[in-house]
Amino acid sequence: MHELSLCESLVSLLEEKALELGFHKVIKIVLKTAPLALVEPEAMKFSFSIASKGTIAEGAELHIEEILVKAYCLSCQKEGFVGKIGESCPNCEGVMILSEEVKELTLDSIEVE
Repeated sequence: MHELSLCESLVSLLEEKALELGFHKVIKIVLKTAPLALVEPEAMKFSFSIASKGTIAEGAELHIEEILVKAYCLSCQKEGFVGKIGESCPNCEGVMILSEEVKELTLDSIEVE
């Protein structure tokens, strides 16, 4: 479960930014994740609740938005977009393979006090 180490790094980054910018509490965090980042949203939220205990981010809302990437259906040979590895083709329910290798996990925004 690499989500815990990702959350520990996220909390460290937030604490560094708090010292630099002078905020005292994180209210909301929005992350964007692509399929090849291999982030499971529920595991990430659970891990964040553990990693943020006793920090400026404890109790903050964590929102995870999936970045859609191009994929190609092996059955109907149409292109489409998917947010997760293993999603079925929206046209025929066939197997989709990614045609873009986006591995991003990005901090999109934070709301602070």
